[in-house]
Amino acid sequence: MNGFQSISGEIFKSIQKETNGKKKSKSWYRSKLVSYLNGTNLIDESPDDGSEREYNIEVGELYFFSYSAKFAEKYPWYDVYPLTYIANIFKEGFIGYNLHYLSPTIRQGYAQSLINRAGGVNMPNKTIHRYLFSQIGSSFDRVPPTEYVGVSVLPVEQFMTVDGDEILSRKVWRS
Repeated sequence: MNGFQSISGEIFKSIQKETNGKKKSKSWYRSKLVSYLNGTNLIDESPDDGSEREYNIEVGELYFFSYSAKFAEKYPWYDVYPLTYIANIFKEGFIGYNLHYLSPTIRQGYAQSLINRAGGVNMPNKTIHRYLFSQIGSSFDRVPPTEYVGVSVLPVEQFMTVDGDEILSRKVWRS
């Protein structure tokens, strides 16, 4: 994470500080991220407009969660820990933009654009995924907009094949 010294967001800065400049595993980063998302005193800017909520998620918000693809055999790989901006919610699940399908350097710009989305969302097709509620393996941890950029570059993704083999992230980013 050496190339991300100027990234904004208290979560990113706190986690980066906790590394003490040492390399950490993706599971370490995931654990820290979930702890911060669940236990921080960050201002929650989520809308309280009385809109309908399915599974405590809202369209136009970014979430981190765990997932097991029901039809994994249809895809060369899938992300077990998506960081997904919700585009549409339907009865059985939702459609979202998973930032992990982009390299961290590219993610920053897209994460920033999600904050300033007055003109709508414009994301690469490879980020668009359908998720089924029945396959969610954790709570939905909402990322506050002030943390989008910093959280987006944390190395928390894990791409897997249908056989359970882990795929290097850079292979997915280059696809």
